[in-house]
Formats: sequence, structure tokens, C-alpha cells
Amino acid sequence: MKKIFQKTDFQVLKEHHKFIRPEEEDIDPRLSTEKDYGNMIAKKYYNKLYREYAIIDLQQYKTGQIGMRWRTQDEVLSGRGETTCSNKRCEKDVNLSTWEVNFKYKEEDQVKQTLVKVKCCEECAEKLNFKKQHNRVKDKEFSEQDILRMLKKLEARKDKIKKEEDD
Repeated sequence: MKKIFQKTDFQVLKEHHKFIRPEEEDIDPRLSTEKDYGNMIAKKYYNKLYREYAIIDLQQYKTGQIGMRWRTQDEVLSGRGETTCSNKRCEKDVNLSTWEVNFKYKEEDQVKQTLVKVKCCEECAEKLNFKKQHNRVKDKEFSEQDILRMLKKLEARKDKIKKEEDD
């Protein structure tokens, strides 16, 4: 007797995940196939990610290999990667600078690239730029009104997330 092996949602997500998803991949669930199911799960997960800043892995920076992923909801709420260093092994929160990195990666046998923003402390910025010099984004000067407006937006975002969790 043969056993039928069914994949978990996590296994399906790993098969269909993309770092950058095109917007035109909307699929009608009523007309979906098994492959579309995987794409729908991956798209739903992708839509929950926060893609303003990335979390980076600089463990193999000397070879020029830098790992990147988008931040999760918990990381956004804690300020990880925006008010602290984006390196997953660093917790520094002073002297941070913003860098725009041309992230080149291979997905589905195609080489792709995208610009990604990361915040790094001085030590991690040296590691980030060990093989190639990336563009440093100039810090903006904010007025008190700008800061208050941003805080209101952040509070609204937190309220929206809490409301979605309650539903």
C-alpha cells in the first residue's frame, strides 16, 4: 500500500517564495490549480512582510556573500533593522547609517536584482562594504512636526496590526 505524502503549508511556501513578487500575480481562488495554491500562499505571506528595510546576514562578508530577507511584523514593531543595526547578529542602536544595496540574487534560474535599504552601525557598514562600495543614503533633517506626523502614522499602523490580529 502506497502512502500519499502531502506537503505542509511551510514546504509549499518554501517552494514558491520569491524575494520580489510581481504585482500581476493575482490569482482567482475559484479557478486555481495545485500550483496556484502554492503561489497564493506565497503571495499572502509576501504581503505580510514589511519591505522598507531588510535584515542582513554578514557572516560571510569576506567572500562578498550577503544574505538578505525582509523584516517580519515583530521586527517592525520592535524597531529591528530601522532603529537598530540590520545585521542579524548585531544589536547596536547608535551611529546608524542608511545604505542602499544593489542586491543581486538567483531565483527560478534567473539572475535578478533590486535596491534594498539597510541600516548599519559603523562596524557592520565596513563589513557590508568589504568587497564593494554601496551608496550611503543621506540622513534627513526632520522638524518637530515631521516627527509628530511620523509617530501618528506609526501608532495608526500598530492599531491596524492589532485589529488584524484580533480578527
